[in-house]
Amino acid sequence: MEARLKACALESRFLMESASATEDIADQENYDIKWYDIHIRVFESEHAVSGRVTFLASATVDGVSAVIVDLASAVSVDSIVAATGATSYTRSGDQVTVDLDRSYAAGEVIEFDFYYHSDELRDPI
Repeated sequence: MEARLKACALESRFLMESASATEDIADQENYDIKWYDIHIRVFESEHAVSGRVTFLASATVDGVSAVIVDLASAVSVDSIVAATGATSYTRSGDQVTVDLDRSYAAGEVIEFDFYYHSDELRDPI
């Protein structure tokens, strides 16, 4: 039970805060997140975490070729994988721009797996 509580706390504190639209980032308005499948592995003695998040979104405009994911700077990206294979990405602070496997039209489903870890968790709760 304690591990489950810590996992929930870690999820809310260190992982994806939101991939919904924000006023200062127009690209986040080009898609609508429909579903997250979050898997977290907590290494209590090491104060570390790793996991995978599956993102399922719908393009809201034609030509969506990238999405922006908010990710705390203490968390590292291991890889991002779409159905067609690994995708490239860039990071700027707490945001990761994922280059999608192709350009998506409005209404099309976007799906990828986001693998991450952090070895720097100081006070997880």
